Amino acid sequence: RQMAAPPSAATVLRQMEAAGVPPKQNRCQRAYQLAVEEYSDTGQWREALSIFRDMEAKHFPLTAITYRNVALACERGGNQDCADVVWEQMELHTMRKYVKEISAFGR
Repeated sequence: RQMAAPPSAATVLRQMEAAGVPPKQNRCQRAYQLAVEEYSDTGQWREALSIFRDMEAKHFPLTAITYRNVALACERGGNQDCADVVWEQMELHTMRKYVKEISAFGR
């Protein structure tokens, strides 16, 4: 007997939101990242970008991998302009992170 496929991360994430599960960073961040990755794989850039914006609004740390997956979703979905903006945001995010680290090291 074959088992049913598990629900996608995006499905679980939306179910959690619908059920009113509070977004605790340590529990939900990975679900958000997995959902962005799933949408990236299929080129669903609108969905990936929507989850990315949710992550920003909830102040989840955005990693280079998250930026990369959103940019790739845009590229695979045929929206190069969106991809270019996300790649640029990633560069700015990375520079800010390094400036903070260097500033803290110099103190």
